[in-house]
Amino acid sequence: MVIIPADVANPQAMKRLREIKKRSEDKPFSILISQRGLISNYTSISGPALYKLIYNYWPGPLTVIVPCVRALSSACSRVSIRSFRSGDFIKPPDGTGVNLPAP
Repeated sequence: MVIIPADVANPQAMKRLREIKKRSEDKPFSILISQRGLISNYTSISGPALYKLIYNYWPGPLTVIVPCVRALSSACSRVSIRSFRSGDFIKPPDGTGVNLPAP
């Protein structure tokens, strides 16, 4: 697996990542987040079932697929989000507020 970090909030970075990976607009990337609370930046779902799930299993090997907020992309209907432990294979720079797409 090759990881190419990009700022998911930067349309130019995501366009370039799609070009490099030869990935169409209708195939979303997974987003890696460093804190559970950041999930609200990427989905409008705020129900207790989602938060119970992520508080029980994050950080860890659980990826959730949820409706995405339109700010990510006009073509986005859903997004997969995963949290990670500090010892996992990738860690965004602390304090940057940047979350990364995953392959």
